[in-house]
Amino acid sequence: MILLLSLSFCSARLYDTDLGCNIHVFFKFIKMIIHYSDSARIKQSIAFASKVTFGIILLLMTQLNIYAESKSSRNTIAWTANSLMALVASTSTKSYQFTEKKFYSFLKKPTAIHGILLYKKPDVLEKNILSGNKKASYRIVANKLYISKEGKKDRKVLLSNYPEILALANSIRALIAGKIGVLKQFFDIELKGSIERWTLLLTPTDIDLEEKIEFLEIKGVKGNLTQIIIKETDGDKSILTLVAQ
Repeated sequence: MILLLSLSFCSARLYDTDLGCNIHVFFKFIKMIIHYSDSARIKQSIAFASKVTFGIILLLMTQLNIYAESKSSRNTIAWTANSLMALVASTSTKSYQFTEKKFYSFLKKPTAIHGILLYKKPDVLEKNILSGNKKASYRIVANKLYISKEGKKDRKVLLSNYPEILALANSIRALIAGKIGVLKQFFDIELKGSIERWTLLLTPTDIDLEEKIEFLEIKGVKGNLTQIIIKETDGDKSILTLVAQ
């Protein structure tokens, strides 16, 4: 009877307390069994005590597995695309140095440019190219694109006439600003990795984007983006490597 009561007590402690207490209770119970085994009444039942001890070991192993799985489950549940975008939104960095490599299906080698990518609330996205003779500025405000190039007249483009470009611009703005609701309007979202190093895979669900974009793959560390890969349906691909300023 003592053994059965102690077994029930140990099981309850293993389930309700932390890991350190579980181990303490286990060894305390084993000590009690050894002490009880020295009495004259139980010496003929050492085999029974051994079976109980073995049962306690199995019980402890089971509870350790439950503890580990529960902790892992809590961590998995906490780390979602929503929590990632909340982290990105809370990060003060909205300006990045970038290097962009563009791979065209009709060229053997990629083209490369570098510059500054800047986001300003609520809806301004600037891409300033600083590469040699390719210097240019592309500034999107709401649904208007302003283009400025050295030696050429400035232009303004209404992006509502180019819905796929507007959708992509909205997606990049949403990424940098951490607006998960906007991303869900355009993409199926899959998150991999951990807060220390994550990858966000965006597959277009928007009709206009589906025609031009196969997927976007965004990589980052904590609240900062480190790379944006855009794979187009015609086989072209751009890799934008980012360094937070």
